[in-house]
Amino acid sequence: GERYMSHHLLWSVKNRFGSTDE
Repeated sequence: GERYMSHHLLWSVKNRFGSTDE
């Protein structure tokens, strides 16, 4: 659970800083 949360948070930040990744 914690690991997934961390990954999700990281992904969210990455998406925010890398919107063009889409």
